[in-house]
Amino acid sequence: MRDLRPFARAVVAGLLVALVLDLLMLSAGKVDLLPEPSLLGGFYDAQGRAMLDGRFSVDPSAAGFEGFEVGGSTYLYFGPVLSLLRMPVLLATHSLDGRLTVASMAIGFAALLAAGGWLHWQVRCVLRPGAEHDRADTFSAFLMQVALGAGAVPLFLAGRAVVYHETELWGAAFAVASLAAIVMVLRRASIGRIALAGLLVTLAINTRVPAGLGGVLALLALAALAAAGLAARRDGRLRTAAALVAAALVALGSSAVVNVAKFGEPYGIPLDKQVFSGIDANRKAALEDNDGSLFGARYVPTTILQVVRPDAVGTTRSFPYLGLPRDQPAVVGRPRFDTLERSLSAPTSMPLLSVLALVGLVAAAARGPLRPLLAVAAASAAGAGVTLTIAYVTTRYLADFLPFLLLSALIGLQVLLRALVPERGGGRGRARRALLAGAVVLVLAGVAVNGSAGLVTQRLLSAETAEADRAAFVETQDRIDELLGRGAGGIASGAELPAPATPGDLFVLGDCDGLYV
Repeated sequence: MRDLRPFARAVVAGLLVALVLDLLMLSAGKVDLLPEPSLLGGFYDAQGRAMLDGRFSVDPSAAGFEGFEVGGSTYLYFGPVLSLLRMPVLLATHSLDGRLTVASMAIGFAALLAAGGWLHWQVRCVLRPGAEHDRADTFSAFLMQVALGAGAVPLFLAGRAVVYHETELWGAAFAVASLAAIVMVLRRASIGRIALAGLLVTLAINTRVPAGLGGVLALLALAALAAAGLAARRDGRLRTAAALVAAALVALGSSAVVNVAKFGEPYGIPLDKQVFSGIDANRKAALEDNDGSLFGARYVPTTILQVVRPDAVGTTRSFPYLGLPRDQPAVVGRPRFDTLERSLSAPTSMPLLSVLALVGLVAAAARGPLRPLLAVAAASAAGAGVTLTIAYVTTRYLADFLPFLLLSALIGLQVLLRALVPERGGGRGRARRALLAGAVVLVLAGVAVNGSAGLVTQRLLSAETAEADRAAFVETQDRIDELLGRGAGGIASGAELPAPATPGDLFVLGDCDGLYV
């Protein structure tokens, strides 16, 4: 426990810094964790009410365009976990229905950060079990928490309090926690630890399938290693392998049971039966182009290019100066996409995690003792890879890759800290300080990019933003420009609305007949 206390203090300090930044973004300038109901905030509440009645089918009016009409009933594709977490409130009152998304996301940020600290400690125990806890350890523990919560895509997610971002956030939180439990099993396998890992994987996959699928694959990978005597004591390896397989199958089976109850099939969703598919022309065209599905390998070249490209960031005409890219993602080949949003990438949204992940993956591949950790990381990446097969490009999907990037980055960090243990003469000490200074720069870059893109989306681009709030933010931009002595830019005018321009630019229609963002 001597080493854990300073580490824990650093983790908590970083958690608090990141959480404050997340909550500032999430609040949208308003101190209200229970805002009025919104169109995109009540799906989990409606599903929770249905579950209290012993069913998954919901009122069609509550599901709206997200509803799936199957067998005369209406269902939502969202997993049951976040509806279950709402149960105590739903049992107590109806007055908060549709108003719990902000509060849920606030708790989700804390859960993600706590899970990140737990995973960090587990990785450190694997790679540097007897190392003294020094100032570099303390600072890196603090910094990785800030990088996870504010220097990565979670800060962007805080820009919109909608169920889609809530799902991504909680999926990442459960996935990171499940990886921490799986690494703990890797350190020393026991039935209790395997059961905990299985429970967390079950929660993850029933929140968002790509988030939990990586955990399922990691459990199976550990089972294979245990059976081969590489991840468990030889005298109990078969029992350990069997327990790991059972945990994976329980998680996967629970998701399949829910899907059968809703859609009559263990995996996949009948997109042709979704209300939105019947009213949106582009969705219809995308389904027709891909045999009634929005999943397929043909989308992977486009989606993976967007995830890894280093230039996926843009500028805005005024404060906050950074934002989403000007152009939509480049389509590779001729697949028809359902949605192509201007999106950040892993390097631009999560720069520190991306750089350290490269170090970690190279080190783990080159060193035999690290390969069990590499297997867990690879399994996490494979699970998230399902996202790459969707005909949909959006920044929020980067959260599916966050657990993989975090685990790989923590491996890279511990490898570097071990290699740069200070010695007499100070050479390695200076290298450590340079490493941490560079890490600070990358964290600040991540905060700037995610904070700016999230703020512009929240205050100007989101469909939920009130016109008065847009106008107030434009006024704020003008005041900041005046303080800095900058002239107003990014403003055009004309008789007709132009083709899409840089996100956040303004267009004056006619003789000031309208002002458009």
